[in-house]
Amino acid sequence: MKKIKTVYWIWSITILFTLFFAYYQRATGPTYPVKGSAIIGGDKISYKLIRSCTSGKGAEIKILAKNDFVTGRIYFKEYKSPQPRNEFWMKRQGDYLSYTLPSLPPSGKMMYQVLLLDNYKSIPLTKKPIILRYKGNVPALILIPHIL
Repeated sequence: MKKIKTVYWIWSITILFTLFFAYYQRATGPTYPVKGSAIIGGDKISYKLIRSCTSGKGAEIKILAKNDFVTGRIYFKEYKSPQPRNEFWMKRQGDYLSYTLPSLPPSGKMMYQVLLLDNYKSIPLTKKPIILRYKGNVPALILIPHIL
């Protein structure tokens, strides 16, 4: 009976450690979203900029900006590419400013930076460009046993 209790505690502690480290990796790893806020046009705009996307789909960058006077520019290029960066206006869709970055093959990387503007000033959301990593689609039949 004592052996069964010991095994139970070992498994319980193992599961707790696994959940803790999975959460820690998700919250601090290289693909967690960049979060923050900026005040522009008299409004506080909170944002969450993605750093990971599945290859084959464009990466949608979406920012909630209810004030119609606020616009956005996005600058992007492939990471470590000699090509000049691309500049586009973000599209307004209701209360959101959005732009869909082009897709790259798995393990491709894209650098991007978002600039918000109103009639008086412009604010870059991040000091340095964000590096977006593209990953391949992994089927659930492979992913679930790997996690377990």
